[in-house]
Amino acid sequence: MKKISDFLEKGINWILFLLLSAMVCFIFTQVFSRFVLNRPLSWTEELSRHLMIWMAFLAASVGYRRGVHLSINLVEERLKGWSKRIYQLLLTIPAVVFLGYMTFYGFKLVEKTSVQVASALQYKMSYVYLSIPVSALLMLFFSAEKFLQIISSKRSE
Repeated sequence: MKKISDFLEKGINWILFLLLSAMVCFIFTQVFSRFVLNRPLSWTEELSRHLMIWMAFLAASVGYRRGVHLSINLVEERLKGWSKRIYQLLLTIPAVVFLGYMTFYGFKLVEKTSVQVASALQYKMSYVYLSIPVSALLMLFFSAEKFLQIISSKRSE
């Protein structure tokens, strides 16, 4: 499971790199066309915004796996052994429930927005909203990895 998660995280990081690179190119093109050519492009800002949304949700899933999201771990630092593992498992349950809701209602949102189109580029807005359930599914997968790590951790901790 760890190898699959590592491979998945590397893939997400490459996608994030490509999205950021594309976004920088589009924004540079927008600035150049606006201030040098005096002919602003209408589509670059919209596409950059949608790339940023995808980047935020994909990066959130990587942050979830690495455990870098804001948390208060005062109780966890004081626990040892099996009590710490039980505490970690209990904290994973609400996250999984929330991510399940996020996945379910994210797909419902994608379905509802399939008739909307982006104003400048005329593609379906459901492509943008698809970032919500995709990131939630990634985080659910990483939750399963975390769950297995907690269960299989050494008893001597």
